[in-house]
Amino acid sequence: MIELARQHHLLVVEDLGSGCLLDLSQHGVRDEPLARTSLQAGVDVVTFSGDKLLGGPQAGILTGTRAPLERIRQNPLFRACGLTS
Repeated sequence: MIELARQHHLLVVEDLGSGCLLDLSQHGVRDEPLARTSLQAGVDVVTFSGDKLLGGPQAGILTGTRAPLERIRQNPLFRACGLTS
């Protein structure tokens, strides 16, 4: 998908659901996708749930390459939703 997106000058966005920052397979947590794996594969923006991952209040996390994240930050909805960078 990434190669096809590049050929057509499109971005690739992947939502990992709860996602994970570290490989926890040695602790019995398996099949949880790592944000790092998606980013290394070339995904432009990876989203996942901070509240499910870290516990606490509702939180969405966006990570990725600079250009699309800058465009997201400039969108009026970014501020309207009370988001911070």
